[in-house]
Amino acid sequence: MFKKFKKNNNDEITDYPNKKEFKKLEKLINTHQDYLNNIFVFHELESTPYLELMRSISYELLKFFDNVCEKYNLEYWLDFGTLLGAVRHEGFIPWDDDLDVGMMREDYYKFLEVFPEELEKSGLKYVKTQFKISNWDNGSKRWFQINSKRPEFNGKFVGIDVFPYDFITEFDDDYIERFHKLRPDFFEVWKDDVSLQDAINQTCSHLNLSLTKTDYFIAGVDGGRFQTGSIFKILKTEDLLPLKRIKFGKYEFLAPSNYDNYLKEIYGKKYMEIGKTIKDHNRLNRYKKQPNIISKLNESNDELLKANSNFK
Repeated sequence: MFKKFKKNNNDEITDYPNKKEFKKLEKLINTHQDYLNNIFVFHELESTPYLELMRSISYELLKFFDNVCEKYNLEYWLDFGTLLGAVRHEGFIPWDDDLDVGMMREDYYKFLEVFPEELEKSGLKYVKTQFKISNWDNGSKRWFQINSKRPEFNGKFVGIDVFPYDFITEFDDDYIERFHKLRPDFFEVWKDDVSLQDAINQTCSHLNLSLTKTDYFIAGVDGGRFQTGSIFKILKTEDLLPLKRIKFGKYEFLAPSNYDNYLKEIYGKKYMEIGKTIKDHNRLNRYKKQPNIISKLNESNDELLKANSNFK
């Protein structure tokens, strides 16, 4: 059916489906969606030793992050697909291979100071940090990343994206439009010789940002609500705070107090159903083919277990 709808050299569809054909395609997609939902409702799926190790490394890396935050009294919350996985599956979304957390700006600034120091003291030689570098916007810096990497692998195999958020004191109907117009100025200013805090202060003074708690908050200009498919919105603080712990895999982590409203803002009212489209980074499949992968993953997992035991 899909082969019927051909595209020209300008990537435009030249042969559109009629109503009958469209209904047939829609029925096929809905059938696949129902099939996936039934699998996760009625069946317990067993993971392979390889996937178990990948998941264990992810949970231990997130636990290390959690331990550092708890040590310095910093608040964060599970965000995006990680929060969705915690609520819908009590762990990872089965095809997900990344970790997402959110953090309010004041704690984020403090976190950027203390985490590299804690990482250096931990002896975690396979964990590296960096700011996300944009491939779509002239190599500008974005949010903070914590990655489990090995020299023989091309890229990270487990990672945490730490997304900053800001409280706002007031907003009007033009607020979101002004926000998007200011973002290019921010990225232009935030260079190697300018601190993140100075770049925000210089370019975002008209966005009514606040380091102290207010009734509303937004994703930071350097945050991640711009490449996720979710609609950028002004969010209610009462849906976020006070944070509470929920189960995610081996441990419990912090999450929004009203995660139902929070997830609806990101994914819509039917977030508990498996979506019609599935997004993954294909890391799990790629690294599975590495020589001696199990022994390498065991080494990384043991390293994180040891680091986490030092916090007890």
